Amino acid sequence: MRRSADAPLRSRSIVRRLTEGEPKNNFHFVGFLWKLALLSPCASCFYQTDFGGKPVEDFLAALEPAPRAKVVRNLELLRTLPFVPSKFWQKMRGTDNLWELRTEYAGNIYRILACTYKGNRVILLHGFQKKTQKTPRQE
Repeated sequence: MRRSADAPLRSRSIVRRLTEGEPKNNFHFVGFLWKLALLSPCASCFYQTDFGGKPVEDFLAALEPAPRAKVVRNLELLRTLPFVPSKFWQKMRGTDNLWELRTEYAGNIYRILACTYKGNRVILLHGFQKKTQKTPRQE
């Protein structure tokens, strides 16, 4: 699928709408996330449990609009940049293939754990709000 030249502009306007308040419904928000995944050279997809749950989608839907927009913006950085700064995307120490997408907003720290698969595919596994300096082992 070829990406049009104005795709990043459309994404930015959607992110702006997310900061202004709750989306009309979660279907619109989830649809935006799938568009984000489909337009990307670095494709991302959500891990789905055996029971059909998607932990990262649920985490994002539960966030307030402003921090959610910031997290989505960092997901967009992961999608669009060939090399993402380590401030946002970093491999976790002591793991083979576990990565962390980091977002800070208003003194709160949000993390999305992910793994890479076959080149440029990123699977988003789990999202949480961090309350300590080190990432807890159970997360």
